[in-house]
Amino acid sequence: MRKLLGSLAFRISRNRLSIWLYEKSLLKQVSQLPMPNHIGIIMDGNRRWAELKGLDKSLGHVFGAKKVE
Repeated sequence: MRKLLGSLAFRISRNRLSIWLYEKSLLKQVSQLPMPNHIGIIMDGNRRWAELKGLDKSLGHVFGAKKVE
């Protein structure tokens, strides 16, 4: 059990290090690019969310829009 937990802790630490290095690399790349004038937001899943909650599908879009505001 101890060996298993040690192995799991090592994999988690290694994964966190990999993510940190990847994020650092991305930030370096992005910081060298010009700032965009606008961005687009793709709101996906609002209809499915409403259906799961038992609400009308159109309400999913209303709640999704409020979340983005």
